[in-house]
Amino acid sequence: MTELTGWPARMRRARMTLRSDAPPAEVLAATRAGLTQAGFRIKDRGAEGFRARRIHWWALLALDAPDSTGLDVALDGTAVTISSDATWFQAGMSRRAGRGLRSAAAMLRQRGFTVQATQWSAAR
Repeated sequence: MTELTGWPARMRRARMTLRSDAPPAEVLAATRAGLTQAGFRIKDRGAEGFRARRIHWWALLALDAPDSTGLDVALDGTAVTISSDATWFQAGMSRRAGRGLRSAAAMLRQRGFTVQATQWSAAR
């Protein structure tokens, strides 16, 4: 099984898949809860997925427009696909995403479900 971590520095836009024997809506709910715990705000929530966003507030302090990292989370059959839209690598955001996904997996395992994840790959 792949360790749930953030995406690697060499990938600016990355994608991974989380699979579980839990009902798809439950996997989606756990992913939403895990990312919320990791500091992401949930936007555009629907039955087929949602968008999680985290603003890089330090950019605002540097008198720059605040930058953000978004994660698109979508049901893909019985799996959940997570895609990052970072325009440049943000180690903190990547780590936060990894922490949120580990939390989601832990929630599902506590309920007796299995969880598997793919490696992050370059998104197209």
